[in-house]
Amino acid sequence: PGSRVVITPSTLPTAQLAGVAVTALPGATGRGNFGFVQTRGPIGVLMDNTTGVVVQPAIASTVTPGAVSLITTTNIITSPIVGTFMFIAASTGFSLVWLTLDG
Repeated sequence: PGSRVVITPSTLPTAQLAGVAVTALPGATGRGNFGFVQTRGPIGVLMDNTTGVVVQPAIASTVTPGAVSLITTTNIITSPIVGTFMFIAASTGFSLVWLTLDG
């Protein structure tokens, strides 16, 4: 899952989620470049235009590329859960999420 990583599009993910990059990964497709992608533990993640709720699941956003969103009854089936909110930031801020992408 760590090969040729790209940012999640603003629609449904097109592949398995690899993790959250702590900085932008160089290169459009990651070919020949290296970076760190976190899969478990606490990390600041960009919020889309929603506001999360502490201890609720964080999902991959279908609105903002590379962001997370609050889970709802309509997106629970289609959007993968990336972790749990630990601290909430305002819309377009960075919330603290406990990632659980590696199991």
